[in-house]
Amino acid sequence: MVSLAERRRCVTYLRNEYGISQRCACQAMQMNRSSYRYVGQQELMDAAYREMLRLSTRYPYFGYRKIYDLMRGTWSISRERVRLIRRREGLQVVKNAGNASCWA
Repeated sequence: MVSLAERRRCVTYLRNEYGISQRCACQAMQMNRSSYRYVGQQELMDAAYREMLRLSTRYPYFGYRKIYDLMRGTWSISRERVRLIRRREGLQVVKNAGNASCWA
């Protein structure tokens, strides 16, 4: 049994080497065209994960909601996902120590 990744490589090879259409190459490899075109979500989530970690280290006083607001314009990620990733990585908001001399 040939894996899906190997079939994709074969379809790309057939298209580049012999100049046949995507439809014919996929049919020769017995593969759906939608499977050939599919881009997995893992690569997108890895990039979003790295961006979230970068923002969390750059702004240690921001919570998950503020980090989500910063990411919302460029990344398609839910607020709950940001919260869970920060929790898994052990990233917490740095709290201000306050002025202890007031209570002395």
